[in-house]
Amino acid sequence: MQVEALFARPRIRFGLKRKGISMRRVSRISITCGYCQNIFTVPKYQSDQRFCSMPCARKGDGGPSKPMVEKVCQYCQKAFSVRSHGATTERQRFCGRFCARRGAPRSVVILPKICQWCQAEFLPIDNGKRSQGRKFCSTRCTAFWRTNQPGWASPVKGMTWTCEETRTRISIPQQQLAQALGLMETVEYKVYVEEVREQFAQLPKFYRIDIADAKNKIAIEVDGKSHQSKRQRVLDPIKDAALSALGWKVCRFSNEEILNDLPCAVAKVQSCMI
Repeated sequence: MQVEALFARPRIRFGLKRKGISMRRVSRISITCGYCQNIFTVPKYQSDQRFCSMPCARKGDGGPSKPMVEKVCQYCQKAFSVRSHGATTERQRFCGRFCARRGAPRSVVILPKICQWCQAEFLPIDNGKRSQGRKFCSTRCTAFWRTNQPGWASPVKGMTWTCEETRTRISIPQQQLAQALGLMETVEYKVYVEEVREQFAQLPKFYRIDIADAKNKIAIEVDGKSHQSKRQRVLDPIKDAALSALGWKVCRFSNEEILNDLPCAVAKVQSCMI
C-alpha cells in the first residue's frame, strides 16, 4: 500500500516545492510589459512581474538609476557607453581589455635587439625581466644555437648525430668489429660536413662514424634496434648521402650480423679497402 501511495502522489516541479504548487495546478496569466508594451505570459504565482525581459527591465523604471556616459576609446577611436560610477568612469579611457593592453603607456621602454644566431633585428615582447634578457628572435634560432654549443647532448633517443663529447659506452658488436679490423683508435670518428652543407636542406655540424678507416675513407656503421624506427629510417639515408658526397664509402651492419658471423663482416669491409 505504501508503494502505491508513493506513485499516486502528484509530481512536484523543482522550485515550486516550497510553495506547495503542483505542476498540474499551475496556470498562466497575460501581462503587458511596462517598457515595450508587449503582452507576455507568466505563471500565476509570478503575477508581480512587470517586464518581459532583462533589457526592458534595465531600460524601464525598474532598472538602475545611474545614467549612461558616452566616451571614445583612445586606442580604436570607437564610441562606447559605460554606466556612471563617479571618478572610476572618468578615468576609463579604453573600451575593453584588448585596447587597454595596446594603448596603455608602457612602464619599460623596449628597445630593438639583434639575434645572436641569425643577426636579425627584432623587438622582444614586453614580459618584464624575461624580455630584457632575451637573446634570440625565435625558438628556432634558440634551438640552432643550443645544438651547436660544445657539450650539448640531444634529448631525442636514437638521433644520428650527437654532441662534441665522445660517447662513453660502445656496443659489444661495435667493439668486436673494431678489434677484428684493428681500428679501435678511430671508433666514434668525427667528420665535419661544412663542405656539402649547401647540397642538403639541413645537416648537423658534424657526424660521428661508429668505426672509421680514415686512410681509405670507409665508414662502418653498426646499427642496433633504434635504427629500425621511422625517424632513423629517414635520417640514416641522409647521413649516408652526406658522407658519400664527402668521398666516404658507407658499410652498414646490424648487431645480429656481427654477432652471428663476424668473419663475414670483416671480409666485406676488407673488400672495400682494396
